[in-house]
Amino acid sequence: MFEDFSGAEDEVFEQSDKKLEPIAEEIFKNAGLKTDTPPDERSELLSAEIGELPIEMQVQAIEVCVQDAAEIVEDSKIASVLRNIIKTGLGRGLEQDLKDEIVKLAYEIDDGDLLETMLQELEDAGILVRKVKEYRGPVQETKHVETPTVKVEKPVEVIEEVEVIEYDFSGEIVPEGWELDGSAKLTGDGEIDEVGEGWLRLSENEKRELGYAFNNEPLETENGLTFKFDFASWGGKGGEGITFFLVDGKTELEEFKPGAAGGSLGYTARGKTEGMSNAYVGIGFDENGGFSNSKEGRPGGPGYIRDSVAVRGGGDGFEGYEYIDGTERLREGIDQRKATERPDQTGEDARHVSITFKPVEDNFHMSLELQFGAEGETKELFSDLEIPGEVPETLKFGFVGTTWGATNIHEVSNVSVQETVEVEAVVEEAPAEVSMETEAPAEKIETPVETVEAPVETVEAPVEKT
Repeated sequence: MFEDFSGAEDEVFEQSDKKLEPIAEEIFKNAGLKTDTPPDERSELLSAEIGELPIEMQVQAIEVCVQDAAEIVEDSKIASVLRNIIKTGLGRGLEQDLKDEIVKLAYEIDDGDLLETMLQELEDAGILVRKVKEYRGPVQETKHVETPTVKVEKPVEVIEEVEVIEYDFSGEIVPEGWELDGSAKLTGDGEIDEVGEGWLRLSENEKRELGYAFNNEPLETENGLTFKFDFASWGGKGGEGITFFLVDGKTELEEFKPGAAGGSLGYTARGKTEGMSNAYVGIGFDENGGFSNSKEGRPGGPGYIRDSVAVRGGGDGFEGYEYIDGTERLREGIDQRKATERPDQTGEDARHVSITFKPVEDNFHMSLELQFGAEGETKELFSDLEIPGEVPETLKFGFVGTTWGATNIHEVSNVSVQETVEVEAVVEEAPAEVSMETEAPAEKIETPVETVEAPVETVEAPVEKT
């Protein structure tokens, strides 16, 4: 199955690498630079000379700079290239694809303060357009009225016994019901890790990798689903990411295919490569930011957001996969790039995920928590997020990890699922029926709530003076 979708991605990759070759030599000649200069040095030197080039070459020179700058490691040098591009004054007139590449380059900066400074400068130059919250008009002022509250007990069925299914990827044998393909494998083989201490590895630290693990056992959706797992992304230059996915439970193993590699994170379509088969939802733990970008066949999204978590809806083939929602950049980070060994799972670099899908009428509402560090803070990244589309009677799930130009090792462990969302009896405070135009009396009058049968404005209570 893996060979069916890898060839097209290789072709796109090679075309991208050679895109600027015919014009680069002329640009370097005009800028007085040697073509055999290392790309990281060449990018900084060329960016400083863009304003001196003929006008018809300047935009192309920016493209060359951005491509070469992918090899730069030092934050200060990346910032220098970006500032030289801004100085040209061409920002607002650039094509959107090139703007996206410039913003993506900015997200290569690891220094949080410097990154924010550069993003602001790119915004001022018209290259970056940030997400803004919808404006809903001025807030209407109303008089504050103290209103009695009443305890309302909502009877909710409490399910005392909830079966949790756990999957063991620590050894040499793939758990029953799971299919691994592409670059996916188990590390507990006695060579990478000791038997019983391994992980499910989705990709190696190599370019253009895609590996997936697909659980072929359908899960009932009537009572909701909760998934938990640990993940580790490490060892490379920060790309691309891991996707947790759900597909229609009627999807047979023989017909299942993942999506494209690179920023599509094995979920969406890209170029001539179709997206994931019969997909219901894909949640991308995105190191390089491409999953949030509406480029290469990914519909919707605010643009590149490095170290983020983004959610895309259902799709099949070349249709669907719309961007639903996503986080801003997470300062704690998704991955531990440049690490020489798997992050310590008892320390601050551990990452634990809990995802709950709760049935609400015909839809699922999703909540997602990500714990940063074994003893660290747990952040609720999504709460009650509605997933579009009617929920199938059953769903199947899995993981896919991809790389492209940027790389990382992508691994998953301690995977579990329960087919019932745990609920408890709910006690809420509901306000008594009160008109907002009614002014409160000067002194409080204690009146038992159960005796109030009419709206407050119809009850006249004298104030007793003392």
